Amino acid sequence: MVLLALLIMIKIILFINTTNIENNAFIIFIFSTLVSLSILGLLEFLGERGKDYYSYFFIPFLVW
Repeated sequence: MVLLALLIMIKIILFINTTNIENNAFIIFIFSTLVSLSILGLLEFLGERGKDYYSYFFIPFLVW
């Protein structure tokens, strides 16, 4: 599930036009934030709170 979200994010990065780098970086940052927050919400819904899944929140900062 996490790998699928990362693959979708990589595909969107590859398909975004590279003419305006600042707008693309902002779009990628927003999208990766939404992906990581949705992963966190799904994992908390599944009851996996005790594990170290909160590190996925820092994925957008690595992409940024």
